[in-house]
Amino acid sequence: LKSIDQGQWLTPGQLYLLEGYAETGTRADTDTSEIHSRTASFSFTVTVSEHVGDLNDDGSVDIIDLNMVLIDWGKSSGFADARSDSNGDGTVDIVDLNTVLIDWGKTAP
Repeated sequence: LKSIDQGQWLTPGQLYLLEGYAETGTRADTDTSEIHSRTASFSFTVTVSEHVGDLNDDGSVDIIDLNMVLIDWGKSSGFADARSDSNGDGTVDIVDLNTVLIDWGKTAP
């Protein structure tokens, strides 16, 4: 695992650890004038794929990736697999299909 810094470019084929936190809420106690805030921590790993069309990150752009798009075709919610919306615009459409087709047949080195 590699740790990354903000703004750092990621290298395809490497596994990266991402960690952070987010403030989830703040409230003021009217009796004591204290301010209380809550934070949520997160940590997850990601693999950077060399080929954007490899939606399931198995190292090859193939029928499985195509099926992911076709199963969710036209949907804007309730995806069978959220990765089918490859560009993250909220709709599985021609852009997502083209993402797979442009990389069709490519495999990771």
